Amino acid sequence: MLKIAKKLIIFILIFGFLFVPKPTKANAITDLSVSLGNGLPITDDVHTLSFSLATTWALKKINVRYHKKDGDMNKPSHLSLNNSIAGAITGLGGTWSVDFTGAASGLVVLQNSEEVPTELTADTSISFFMNNVTNPELGDCSMTTMKDTCMVTIETVDSIENTIDVGSDTYDISEDPSLSFIVYGVESGTTTNGIVTSISTEFDRINFGNLAIIEPKFGAQKMRVESNSPNGYEVKMKLDGYIEALNPTYKIDPFGPYDVTWNDPGVWQSPFGSCDEVSCSDTGWIGANTSDTRIGGSWANASGKFGPVSSTSHLVMSSAGRDIGTDVYVTYGLEVNENQPPDNYAGTLIYDILARY
Repeated sequence: MLKIAKKLIIFILIFGFLFVPKPTKANAITDLSVSLGNGLPITDDVHTLSFSLATTWALKKINVRYHKKDGDMNKPSHLSLNNSIAGAITGLGGTWSVDFTGAASGLVVLQNSEEVPTELTADTSISFFMNNVTNPELGDCSMTTMKDTCMVTIETVDSIENTIDVGSDTYDISEDPSLSFIVYGVESGTTTNGIVTSISTEFDRINFGNLAIIEPKFGAQKMRVESNSPNGYEVKMKLDGYIEALNPTYKIDPFGPYDVTWNDPGVWQSPFGSCDEVSCSDTGWIGANTSDTRIGGSWANASGKFGPVSSTSHLVMSSAGRDIGTDVYVTYGLEVNENQPPDNYAGTLIYDILARY
């Protein structure tokens, strides 16, 4: 009997796998702090950042992102890293550099140039600083009175873009409130917002002198305000009553052509009023012009125009935010007609300034 031998050939395939562990989620960076040199708004400053790693890992880069607050990753409006210069990095070892390519969006990257990054152990303490960081303005992030709180988030990343550790910390921008308000006299012959002054004034006196009939006189005062209030300020002007004569029944009325109000000023006109046996009305007028277009309304285009001056406060200067120094002219006009009783007239002009904190 013929027997046929069979050979059993067994192929054994061996597959090799390279297993790289990956964190299930990013761990929290510890001991994170952001320290500022002066902490003043919109000034160049030194920012020092320190933190400790939470995970033992080979890191390729560390992202440092400046943003407004938790849940808002947008860069604070006035913060600038465009001219920043990085100082030494401590704790990382190897060859690391600071990349400012993303500075416009508030991103700074610590970059590892090693092709195969060296593993860093958990609890490794890292620190670096940057010069010439322009701080945010008050109100850019989370404003409370004269302090604003902004945020930095740090993220460690490996060579295949896995986030390993992440953490955030806040830093404060603050400043003591300050306000400067100065009134100056203005010389005769000065042009202010389309009006040429015909009298000289002092910081505390506007002397119109002797008035000729139907011959207006114009005099101005210059105001300068500097304020660090993040919500700005307003300056209002009013008379303490009327400009009155020694005989209290004689007075100068607010500039009052038809349809002219403070919010809707008009070109200068001569008073057209008359007197009866008891008193006079609209025989003399006083009005004012402000060169500050920021107060809105028709004052945005009010060259040569006037509104009434009375015991009602009117806005003559305003800023919606910080003002490093603005000059504004308030020009007054005064005129009488032939019916205005002759006498010595005087009044008290009041400026009120309010900073909004």
